Amino acid sequence: MNFSRLIKRNTILFSLCLLISSLAGAFTYQGRLHDKGDPAQGKYDMFFTLYDAASGGNAVSATITLSQVEVTNGYFTVDLDFGTSAYLFNGQPRWLDIATKPYRSILVPETLSPRQKISPVPSATFANTAERLEPPAFISNYIIRMVIDGTVRGTFHYFNQLGPDTEVVEYLDGEERIPRKRPGSTHAPDVELKCFANQNSYLEAWFASVAAGTVDRRTVTFSIVNQDGYIVDRREMLHCWPCILRYDYEPRFDTVVMTLTLATEQVNQLEVPTIQKPFHWFPGPQPVIKGPFRLSFDSGEELVFNSFSQVGTKVEVVEYMNSEDRIPRKRPGRTITLDPTFDRPVQQNTFLKSWYQSVLDGATVRYSPSLSLNNSDGTTVIEGTLINCWPCKFEPHYDTVNKVLNETVKLACEKFTLN
Repeated sequence: MNFSRLIKRNTILFSLCLLISSLAGAFTYQGRLHDKGDPAQGKYDMFFTLYDAASGGNAVSATITLSQVEVTNGYFTVDLDFGTSAYLFNGQPRWLDIATKPYRSILVPETLSPRQKISPVPSATFANTAERLEPPAFISNYIIRMVIDGTVRGTFHYFNQLGPDTEVVEYLDGEERIPRKRPGSTHAPDVELKCFANQNSYLEAWFASVAAGTVDRRTVTFSIVNQDGYIVDRREMLHCWPCILRYDYEPRFDTVVMTLTLATEQVNQLEVPTIQKPFHWFPGPQPVIKGPFRLSFDSGEELVFNSFSQVGTKVEVVEYMNSEDRIPRKRPGRTITLDPTFDRPVQQNTFLKSWYQSVLDGATVRYSPSLSLNNSDGTTVIEGTLINCWPCKFEPHYDTVNKVLNETVKLACEKFTLN
C-alpha cells in the first residue's frame, strides 16, 4: 500500500512553537495522509521518532507508537510527548520521522518521506508545579513587520486583530418572519501588538507627539511572515496613531514586553506577492531583560523590584462621524497615565511603608522617581520618569509558586516620560 504525505511545514508547526520548551518534549502534530492518491480515511497505527538529521543520522528519542489514530478526510492530529530530556530540544534542529500502516494490518509500517524538520524555538523554564505553565501567547512561529513610508519601523510577535469588522444590520421585508441581513458601518478595530522590549526611538517619538496633543495620523502596512520567511498576509491601516505604549514584565520568560496599540480608521487587504525572496528571521527573538527594575529618588533612596506591570500611557480614542460618513473617524481624547505596579520580596525598608502611611494619614506626598529597566549585565534598555507619584496600594502577599512573601506597591502617577 502506497502512502504519501501532502502537508505544509507551517501546518505541521501550527501549535509547535507554543508547546515546546527546553524542559518538555511535548507538542501537538497535525498532518494529512494520502492512500493511493486519495485522502486516507479510518484508523491507522503510527510511529514517531526524532532524529538529528534529515536522512540517516541518529535517533535522539525513543519511538512513540500510537494505535487506532483516527484519520478523517486525510487529516489527523496527535499529541506527542518525547519526555523531559534537555537534549531533545537543545537549540539544534530536529527531524520527525513518521511510519504508518492501517490498523490491524499485517503489513510492515511504511516510512513517510521526507522527514519533517522541527526548527528551534525560544525556550522557557517552567515552574515545578502540578499545572505546567505554557509560554506567553505572543510567542508564535510568525512575525509581524510594521512598515511606514517604505521603512520597517518595528517587528512584533503578537497581534490581536487586523480587521476590519462590518456591522450586521438585520431587517424584515413585508411579511417576512426570518430577518434578512445587510452590511452596516465598517469598523476598524484597534490593533494591539507585542514584542520583547527594545529602544525604538521612532515609535516612542510618534507616541510622544500624540500624547502631547498632536493629531499625527500615518499609514501603516503590516506584513505577516511565516517561519519559512514568506509573507502570508498584508494589510494597510489608514489614519493610524498610537493610543497605548506600555511595558509589562513577563515572569515566565523573565523579560519585559512592550505593548503598542494603534487606533486606525480603515483597513485594506493588500495582495501577497506571488514571487518572494524569503526573510531569514528564525529562530525567534531572545529576551533582553532579566532585571532588576529600579526606582531612584532625588533623596538618594533606590528601590529595586523583580517584577512590574502597567508602565506607560494611554490616549483615549474618540469616535465621530462627519455628515454622510459610514466609517467612523477617530481622534485622540484625554491622555491617561497608567498606574504601574511593582513587586518584590518583602524588604527591611521603611521608606515605602512610611510613604504609604503618609497617604493614609491624609498627607499626599508626591515624588517623581526615575525608572530604569536593565538587562542581566546592567545595561539600561528602557528609562524614564514617573512624575508626581504616590502609593495608592501597598500590601504583602504570599507567592505560592516560589514560596516567598512578596510586597506589592501600586503608584498613582500623573505622567510618564521616556528619557
